[in-house]
Amino acid sequence: EEAIEDAFELTVEHSTDAGATWQASWQLAYARQLAYARGTAVNPVGTTSDACDTQEHHQFDFWLGDWNAFGTDGQLNGTNDIKSRLGGCIVEENWVQNPNGISFNMFDVRSELWYQLWVDAGGGVVALQGNREGDRLRMTGDGGGNPLRITWTAMANGNVRQFGEAQQNGVWATLYDLTYAPR
Repeated sequence: EEAIEDAFELTVEHSTDAGATWQASWQLAYARQLAYARGTAVNPVGTTSDACDTQEHHQFDFWLGDWNAFGTDGQLNGTNDIKSRLGGCIVEENWVQNPNGISFNMFDVRSELWYQLWVDAGGGVVALQGNREGDRLRMTGDGGGNPLRITWTAMANGNVRQFGEAQQNGVWATLYDLTYAPR
């Protein structure tokens, strides 16, 4: 495989005599590579690429936007800002409510599956995988030792439903049922 490389060195120095003399504390060498996968360049940050401009990479675009998330009781449960990042390769979620959290969602062309990695301010970590089924995307994984299943459904009115379930003793139980409405 071919690679194009840019590089630079960074030296951090310190002084113990008000700047009269300096000593190197540490030195780092940085390199940026333009890698090639399947004959298509994966470009460095700040440039454009069509590597993730496939129909599959856009299956979760219905979730993009700035949302208010309401429970089935009509109460506001939080806000969520969903953005497309890295030329459509990542769907980034920024959830604001207790606890705040972030997820990164991506479609992997090798496995033909969607993946989500969720991390929250309470120390929670969840890894999910799944795929698009009609008007919804469903992912399953582990939620603190119990099987977890989350389904996102594009609704006809432009809202999105996010339905979370956990399995305990072989039975699926509802964790939450949210309706996302544009903010």
